[in-house]
Amino acid sequence: MIAPGSKPGVYLEVFNSSEIVSLNYGLELLFSAGIATLGLVRNSPAVVIGAMLISLMGPVRAAGLAWHRLTSIWESSFC
Repeated sequence: MIAPGSKPGVYLEVFNSSEIVSLNYGLELLFSAGIATLGLVRNSPAVVIGAMLISLMGPVRAAGLAWHRLTSIWESSFC
């Protein structure tokens, strides 16, 4: 569980890590492309699928945090 005082910092960190033009996201894409290339050379579908998952980790993490935030707002408003 995240302490209420540290939530804005966590939100900012997730937002910055999933930004398309950030260095972190660019490096994630570069490494996942390298891993996918290795998977294609080795003829390994599991490695290619793993590379696809690595490339989507930032946006998936941001979407999960947004979903959690939405449900917490929803529950506090209507329950």
